[in-house]
Amino acid sequence: MAYDILIPSIPVIAGYLITYLLYKNGLIKKSLHISLWNFIIMVAFLITGGAGFLLLILLDMGITVPISTPLLYWHVEFGVTLLLVGIFHFHIYWKSSRYMFSRMKKRSERT
Repeated sequence: MAYDILIPSIPVIAGYLITYLLYKNGLIKKSLHISLWNFIIMVAFLITGGAGFLLLILLDMGITVPISTPLLYWHVEFGVTLLLVGIFHFHIYWKSSRYMFSRMKKRSERT
């Protein structure tokens, strides 16, 4: 089975760039931009996690059903989407993430 990287990547990257540019140009609030991408993360996670969990149960029980192959395909496709949105999420929260990692580094240096 061949997986497509461009099918989930292009709309996700384009959507992020559009909402980011709208936010940067003052056409939408940062909170809307963040809320939208948090919602997309949630949906991608629920689909990816749910499909993965269902596939795991089917595999563990030794059940092969015709839906297993398409379910695996969409599990991987939404996993790619989740990875991209996770990178965007890190971009949104870069300053707070940097602060968090610097505090962890300082804490580990003290011990």
